[in-house]
Amino acid sequence: MKEDDLLKDAVEAAADTAEEISEEAAGIAEEVSEEAAGIAEEVSEEAAGLAEEAEEAGKKAEEDIFETTEKDTKKAAQKDEKPAASRKTTIVLISIICVLSALIIVFVVYFVKNHFFDKKNSDSDNTEITAGPTSDPDSANSGTADGTGTSSEEPKDYNVTVELGQYKGIEVDFPPIDITDEDVDDEIDAFIEDHTELVPVERASKTGDTLDISFVGYMDGETFDGGTGDDANMVLGDGNYFDAFEEGLVGKEVGEHTLDLVFPDDYYEDLAGKPVTFVVTINSISETVVPELTDQLIADNTEFATIAEYRAYIKGELEEEAAEEAEEDLKNEIIQIAVGNATFGGEIEEEIADLTQQALDYYDQMAQSYYGVSGAELFGAFYGVDEEGYRQMLEEDSRVQTETQHMLEKVAEVEQLTYTEEEYQAEFEDIFYSYYGFTDEAEVREELTEEQIDKVVAGSIKVRKAQDFIIDNAVINR
Repeated sequence: MKEDDLLKDAVEAAADTAEEISEEAAGIAEEVSEEAAGIAEEVSEEAAGLAEEAEEAGKKAEEDIFETTEKDTKKAAQKDEKPAASRKTTIVLISIICVLSALIIVFVVYFVKNHFFDKKNSDSDNTEITAGPTSDPDSANSGTADGTGTSSEEPKDYNVTVELGQYKGIEVDFPPIDITDEDVDDEIDAFIEDHTELVPVERASKTGDTLDISFVGYMDGETFDGGTGDDANMVLGDGNYFDAFEEGLVGKEVGEHTLDLVFPDDYYEDLAGKPVTFVVTINSISETVVPELTDQLIADNTEFATIAEYRAYIKGELEEEAAEEAEEDLKNEIIQIAVGNATFGGEIEEEIADLTQQALDYYDQMAQSYYGVSGAELFGAFYGVDEEGYRQMLEEDSRVQTETQHMLEKVAEVEQLTYTEEEYQAEFEDIFYSYYGFTDEAEVREELTEEQIDKVVAGSIKVRKAQDFIIDNAVINR
């Protein structure tokens, strides 16, 4: 593992957090699970916490001159395998990781959460089709004391007309599922990596070894800020310390060693080109032991007896995952074909424009509140788009959501889709208890009128049933 003292831990923790949140966010965006409510309630605390982590990580960066980001980041900053990036660059990189981790939560929750007063509410299980900010500007930014996010203000009611095109018998082709040997090899490689170990050795160090070290640096006989470290892990040859320092520790055994070095000319401004003496204690030396892929390794660590059996299992799992993903993609494609076949009129453009502006305002508010920048700047960092591209992205999201919602509502009306009392009660509980956090029916009825409740519950059921109706009547060529 590449760990160099406190900042390295912060970098890896931030990167892991970003990856985990990204995966969770993608899952929520595809199918809003019951956990979405909890994420929505905690988003502000998590975002603030990540911002604090970024600030703390930045402070740690200034205290340790040796720390850097992963090797590729260092190469990009310096264009060769030279010393670590500057302290300022390291601080910025870590801050960006933390900021983007927080943004993933904020963006997904906001896109997923549709306020139940909104005439464009969709069922929470179909976010891959109706994801987008709510058209009620107050609902996303206000709430009652109980934290349910409800508002007593009615949203604007747009007069939108929908002329349905073909929505029954839509024909699509199920894509071929092609899992290659390379795909299986990637999983096997991950398995081997999971079972790779660091094993302590009693010999002189060599490139590739992991050292546990403590060190004190002296310039002109005096210690200096950032020149001291305790129990730091370093991998010889990974380039996370400047070259002369790493090279000076190759061929050394456990114990104390004195290195008389000169900082590189392109090192930190206040240290570049200066002589320095490091007293380094190697506490331990470990080598990386990569296990050989054998039937015995498989038998010892899986439910399978041979490599062939395990490969067959992996291939089956990958095929199943790919098929499930393709199935969901096809459902979305079918719905969007139906949307494309419909014609929208009335105040549809006004509704889309208002929804886009609400999203712009919301992201600006969030970005300014947490990071002191505009929403466009944060989106630019995350998606690599300019301000115009940022606006177009939000406008497209708003259009897809708005047109899809109106199309599904029209299908429900034309097909006279109905529901049972049991379905209504189940939907009521799912929306108000599981999603919005009410504790009982009386509490809901204190906050909302019967008309508002019915609009939310009945509308959600009908939209879901309309979606199912279109998909069930599609022709899928498998």
